[in-house]
Amino acid sequence: LQLLHQLKSQPEDELETLAVIPDLCLQRHPNKQTLGVRQILDVEDETQPNGKVYKKFVLGEYEFTTYVEACNRISSIGRGLLSLGLKPGDKILIYAETRPEWLLTAFAVVLNTRLNAFGDILNKLFRFIFLNL
Repeated sequence: LQLLHQLKSQPEDELETLAVIPDLCLQRHPNKQTLGVRQILDVEDETQPNGKVYKKFVLGEYEFTTYVEACNRISSIGRGLLSLGLKPGDKILIYAETRPEWLLTAFAVVLNTRLNAFGDILNKLFRFIFLNL
């Protein structure tokens, strides 16, 4: 219980909303690698001891982007959303697999609507994901 009380509710005082995370990462670690992805090279059948057959992905090496590249993509996505008429108060649904594009689009929405529409739980989750990659 003592350890539980020592946990921080946010990593740093500067991180009050999602909107500050990309710029903060860009300032501190512009060329650091982030958002690693692996390409699916092949899909193989793998038979388990119980006879069930599962699909197994054969993956390539991780390919990373830098915070500079990620923030440039966030800006580009944001400009695209604004050109489509996005404005504060609009509701946006991002339906996609868990991929860097989803996260970058979510940041673009938050930055360009100036809303924390994703709520406190996702706010904390994004802080953890983006700062711990």
